[in-house]
Amino acid sequence: MFKLLKHLTVYPFFKHLFMKKHFISIGYKGIQFRSLLTLLALCMSALTYAQGPTISYPTAAADLTRAYGQSNLTVKLVFNAVCNGTVRIGLPASVTYAGTVAKSGGTAGVNIAYSGGTAQAPEFSISGVTAIGDEITFTVARQASCGALASAKDSCLFLAGAGCSDASETVGSVNTYNLLAPALSLVANPAMTNAVLDTTATRTHTVTNGGNGALDTLRFYVVYPGGGIENTSGTNTITANGTNFIPSGTSGDTLFYKIFGATLFGGDNLLTTGETVTITEPIRVNQCNA
Repeated sequence: MFKLLKHLTVYPFFKHLFMKKHFISIGYKGIQFRSLLTLLALCMSALTYAQGPTISYPTAAADLTRAYGQSNLTVKLVFNAVCNGTVRIGLPASVTYAGTVAKSGGTAGVNIAYSGGTAQAPEFSISGVTAIGDEITFTVARQASCGALASAKDSCLFLAGAGCSDASETVGSVNTYNLLAPALSLVANPAMTNAVLDTTATRTHTVTNGGNGALDTLRFYVVYPGGGIENTSGTNTITANGTNFIPSGTSGDTLFYKIFGATLFGGDNLLTTGETVTITEPIRVNQCNA
């Protein structure tokens, strides 16, 4: 009995129960001692009952490229008590929920479904937990718009229903990812001087991606003020890395082009870091100072 008391220092509530006079008076043998062990087991069971699920990330959070595509956050919940609840994912500035959540592993019967929240704090209902040790792994798709952050972290909060307590994972250094962005530079054709009227020429412009993110579409526009310069192709065609493009839209004397494609962008449909697009346009000078 005294050896047992010595090991109860971390549970002062239980030690207090053992030190009650009516417990000491009944001794330590027989059914009374077994009753104390039963009480201890019930109290320990209550502690287990209150635990929230364990939150982890079995796969590192995928990087995001601003204004291009989406990627997944992968989360795993292991239940230390029997309860259902709601998962809330906290997303940083400029990162939003992309509209897709999917179970990728775990206990059969444990499911997840979108239940509301906001674009930066989407919520998902967890159902079907029936035993301690049940688990679920799921992915949440997110996307990034323009912003200043170079890296970020998504947080995870579990809001418990009856049967267990809440749980959260908010450590800023855990499961971080990069927010990538293209950075374009333009080297334009030098200004034409001493040009003779009705002279035809080819202007060349070079666009380079010096950022750490890729893009799949390049928007380019040309202004021909007052008709002083015109495109001589007949269809206002320009050439980008050997591929012809006609305007995707016009506004007065301004022509807009949408440049894209596998051949144009090195075979992978993306203008990645260090890649260049060379744009040429055939022109004629109709009047001076145009």
